[in-house]
Amino acid sequence: HVWTYARDGYTSDAYAETLQRAKEDGATAIILHPFIRVSSETSSELLEDEDQPGWDALADAFDAVEAAGLEAIVQPVVEPEGSYAGVYEPDDLDAFFAAYSEQVRAWADVAGEHGAAGFVVGSYLSNIDGEGDAERWTGLIEEVRDRCSCLVSYEAEELDGAGDVQFWPAVDVIGVSSLEPLVDEPTNDPASLAAAWEERKAALRELSEQHGKPLWIVD
Repeated sequence: HVWTYARDGYTSDAYAETLQRAKEDGATAIILHPFIRVSSETSSELLEDEDQPGWDALADAFDAVEAAGLEAIVQPVVEPEGSYAGVYEPDDLDAFFAAYSEQVRAWADVAGEHGAAGFVVGSYLSNIDGEGDAERWTGLIEEVRDRCSCLVSYEAEELDGAGDVQFWPAVDVIGVSSLEPLVDEPTNDPASLAAAWEERKAALRELSEQHGKPLWIVD
């Protein structure tokens, strides 16, 4: 994950240098984050953020990634002002999905033109990725796959959120965030961390096997 907080960030020397350093450190792919701002936790109007590259700058990001000899994965991020996607619940769901799908389709076209390795259609949208929204997401996933000819995923918020998602059959790879701490108190003890990870790892494996899909921890 390499973010830039400048309108021309993707074309800057600093961004190119960061990608090169990531490659030298062993990275094989870079996740690009087209950023969508909404003014509140319920607003359905999608806004560009002046502190991020514009929505039409994704091609520049691909050019930079390709120049560094890396692959790219596209992962749009929706963020309410002063909050995060997990609490977002638009008051006009039809308006949101119409606008969001239009923009995602445009990014999927760019991803297809540049041979993207993958596309994450949404992230953390826990209030609008449940059973009642499965048909909308399934349709968008199929459109994105047709446009980018790449692996398509969705990132659920933690294991509990992944259990509520009903459109896993449509994705190629199940995406799950795993940001909760493994232990109650900070520790440098490898054995304690490994033991704490076993239970979570088993639950992730069970989710993967349940749907017959590979699973990745997105961040």
